[in-house]
Amino acid sequence: MKRWQSSIQVKVNLIIGIVITILFIGLGCYSFTMTKTRLTNALDEFAENTVNRLSNNMITAIWDINDSLAEEVIRSEMTEKSIYAVVVIKNNNSIFQSYKRDDKWNIIKNKDNIEGSFIRKEKDIVKDKEKLGKIEFFLTTEFMRKELRHNMIEIILTAVLLNIILFASIYVTIKIYLIGPVTDIAAGLNESAGQAVSASKQISSAGQSLAQGTSGQAASSEQINSALETTFSSARQNSDNAGQTNSLMKQISQIVGKANESMKQLITAISEISKAGEETFRIIKSIDQIAFQTNLLALNASVEAARAGEAGAGFAVVAGEVKNLASRSTQAAKDTADIIQSTIRKVHDGSKIAETTRTVFSEVARHIDEAGALIDNIATASNEQTHIIEQINTASDNIEKVTMQNAQSAQELASASEMMNAQAEILKGFAQELILLISGKLYHAA
Repeated sequence: MKRWQSSIQVKVNLIIGIVITILFIGLGCYSFTMTKTRLTNALDEFAENTVNRLSNNMITAIWDINDSLAEEVIRSEMTEKSIYAVVVIKNNNSIFQSYKRDDKWNIIKNKDNIEGSFIRKEKDIVKDKEKLGKIEFFLTTEFMRKELRHNMIEIILTAVLLNIILFASIYVTIKIYLIGPVTDIAAGLNESAGQAVSASKQISSAGQSLAQGTSGQAASSEQINSALETTFSSARQNSDNAGQTNSLMKQISQIVGKANESMKQLITAISEISKAGEETFRIIKSIDQIAFQTNLLALNASVEAARAGEAGAGFAVVAGEVKNLASRSTQAAKDTADIIQSTIRKVHDGSKIAETTRTVFSEVARHIDEAGALIDNIATASNEQTHIIEQINTASDNIEKVTMQNAQSAQELASASEMMNAQAEILKGFAQELILLISGKLYHAA
């Protein structure tokens, strides 16, 4: 439902019109009162002068009891139309002459008492300090009232005309120099209020988005902080493990070094065993040669025993046994030589394997040293990484605190922008009310 409300221009013009009207009414009343007072005083003065003149002019007529002279004097005075009646009373209270006006305002003789609202004047008729009678003079106010009415009409017409002129002048002046600028200001205020409402809505939306983003950032920061805590714990554990591994690698390196030394000693021992085997092989070869020669000697002894016959039969038996022992010695030497030669080959193979193993152990020791150096570097880097992660964790805590503060600030900004939006709406409403109050219609921005 559309609400109607008179504009401030109409109200101001109405107030000014009322003030001007009251002012002119006051001036009219003052002028009327002054005119009435002036006419009343003039009429009273006229009545006083007329009654004095009648009193003086009536002395001869009443002294001589001359009715015609009295009538002439009265009629000459009553030529003034404001005189309603003149009564001449003798000293004995009897009426000497009495004239008044009829309905057509003609002068007639009167025998009745004069009644009505008149200005009444009395004056004694005195001659040589002797009272001859008195004059009663009645003056009507009808002509004065007519003149006052005419004067009042002139005053009213003049006041109305001046009121219209002054009202139109003030109306145009107020419209040009007051209502117009104030309307423009109110329109500008309304437009600014609208822009403030729009800006506050944008700020409120941005504040809410910032608050949501900051809340999400705070949650992400908490997750990052938690991940950093986990990473920090893992990095510290890795650093500890790297330290322990480095220590273990140093122990392994020492063990490998000892094993390498043992392998060197083993190689040396195997080399000595190989040399001893070779010596033994040479000895076995010598035994084999001795057994071979013994076998030859036994063969020769058998031949010689055969040649000796029965005398050499015992010697032949001994020679046969020696031959058997030589054969067995030869076979045992051969078997021993084969075993020793096989052992020497195995010893040589073992020596090569031991040498290879020693070389491998040396490579292992070198790689263990290199791995130890790398693990040492890893341990150092892990310590540095742990320190850096600790710093990052501290910075992340600070970022989380700042993020929470930013979230709180963003929420406060959103609340403040909503309050500003509400205030801007109120301001816009006031501006609309002001425009409606000034011009009587709402302002709509283009």
